[in-house]
Amino acid sequence: MKKYIFYTFIIMASIAVSLSSCQKEFNPGIDLGNDAKLGTGNKAKLSAALRVWHGTRTLGTPPASNAQSPAIDPSANPSIKAIAGRLAIIKPEVTAGNIAGYYVAVPGSGQYFKLDFSKPRDIAGKGGLPGKRNDILSRRGNEDSSIVIVLPANINAPDTFCVTYYPYDSLGNIGQPVTTCIYVATLGANGNNGWLYNDFKLTSTWEDSAGIRVGVDTIIFNRWFADDYFNEAYHCYNGFLEYGVLPTGAVALANDSLIITKSNLRFALNGAFDYASSGRDKNVDPVLSSCSQIIFRSSTYEDILTGGFSYDDASRKLVLIYELDDNGIPSVEYYEGTVTKINNNHFILRDIDGYHVRFQR
Repeated sequence: MKKYIFYTFIIMASIAVSLSSCQKEFNPGIDLGNDAKLGTGNKAKLSAALRVWHGTRTLGTPPASNAQSPAIDPSANPSIKAIAGRLAIIKPEVTAGNIAGYYVAVPGSGQYFKLDFSKPRDIAGKGGLPGKRNDILSRRGNEDSSIVIVLPANINAPDTFCVTYYPYDSLGNIGQPVTTCIYVATLGANGNNGWLYNDFKLTSTWEDSAGIRVGVDTIIFNRWFADDYFNEAYHCYNGFLEYGVLPTGAVALANDSLIITKSNLRFALNGAFDYASSGRDKNVDPVLSSCSQIIFRSSTYEDILTGGFSYDDASRKLVLIYELDDNGIPSVEYYEGTVTKINNNHFILRDIDGYHVRFQR
């Protein structure tokens, strides 16, 4: 079972600070001070409202390609999803050469950004993410080579716009362009959904199979429990320690175990959310252990993922776009599920594959 029972919620898309701090640190939207919606009809105005990490804005068109390398896979990111006022993250897959940065443009806007990964991040001119890790993050360099675009809060949504980007290296070689289209959803929850802006604990997961609930995992907090599947365990077979389904007559010698201390999903008024989990593993060391002596190794974990969310009351569709891990590194996952509200303190998410996740306060 391990921590994967609740990480499945992330992977299938796929905080240690207060909610107010989360709102401050992860609210990168740029509000231009008016109610006008920025759409694809005026590409120059739309581009002028965008910010790009490590990027410097320049009038004109990007330099033309002059080489086949560096190169990125044109099929890797034909489209991505993002939320108004949040981050649109493109993670190019390099197929040749070494990337020093990118030239990024909204085609037809008359301007472009030169991304130089050796320079600090620049979010709305603030020189990096605000918050206690600002100095570290603003000097991270090209540890993460994603193209991170900060979307304005008043961008038209739902809407779609495209960007074209050219990879370049430190020798002046400019590779072939690639285009990615960004599908923008609305920010936060619409309708009468004040109940959603709270801190919820993941309490169980299950799947549907031919209309029958199967694989129910009730999450047990602050108590050690065995991590076993279908009568699987460490046992002795022909004098060797093995893990698997117990053979007839075999005796279970040990199991891995886990204690979960946190698995929480929080929603903020500004459209931000975070998913925080923590706990401790105690696992059998299969190399050092034997049939006569079981050696355990233990480890602790504490993980945080943050991003933006969109919830439509009419369709009951909840979209979560994970943006950053707890080190501020782009960590993109996309999840869409249908909400069944039990009451103001209890709801269930179901994805298109019939996987359910229960959250309660």
